[in-house]
Formats: sequence, C-alpha cells, structure tokens
Amino acid sequence: MQVVSMRKSIIPKSWNVSPTIRQRVGEEAGRQRLITEDGEILVLLHTVPTAQDKGRREAALFWYDGQGNWKSSPYSGGRSELRTLVNSYQKRLGELDASLEAV
Repeated sequence: MQVVSMRKSIIPKSWNVSPTIRQRVGEEAGRQRLITEDGEILVLLHTVPTAQDKGRREAALFWYDGQGNWKSSPYSGGRSELRTLVNSYQKRLGELDASLEAV
C-alpha cells in the first residue's frame, strides 16, 4: 500500500484523481503541462493572462478519468471548456496581432 502525502493541491478535492497524479501537483498553477497515469489525463494550463495579472498565472485544469468523463476547473464544462480556453487564446492573439499592425 502506497502512502501519499495529502498536501494542498489546486486539483479539486471532489475529483477522484489517482494519488500519484495528485502528488505531482502543488497549490499553484506552475508550468503548463500534461500528466498521464493509469489511463487518466490531467491537463494543467493557464487562463488567458491580462496586464493586471502582473506575472501571476491562473490555473485551468482538465481531467480525463480514463472512463470517458472529463471535468474542468475553475469552470465546469469539461472537454468543451478546454475548447473554450483554446478559442480564448486564439481571440486574444488576433487582438494582439491587430494592435501591432495598427502601429
């Protein structure tokens, strides 16, 4: 039996994430990354940053439980929320490109 430290984590407590994945994630967003373990996938991304963030990154988590179910945090759209985040990045990049071209 493996004993896992129950340190604070940005992963919601209600998610039944494998202990080995939970152990690898701390209380802050950290680097964007993908973790796979025991058929599960945890995608750790950042929400689209704003100037007011001043270097602080807000985490966006997407967890696939290995049985066909997706969950997300901070918004509860699961896999569709991942698409929404990608679209938000595309929109913001378009805005930045347009502002550079206007100069």
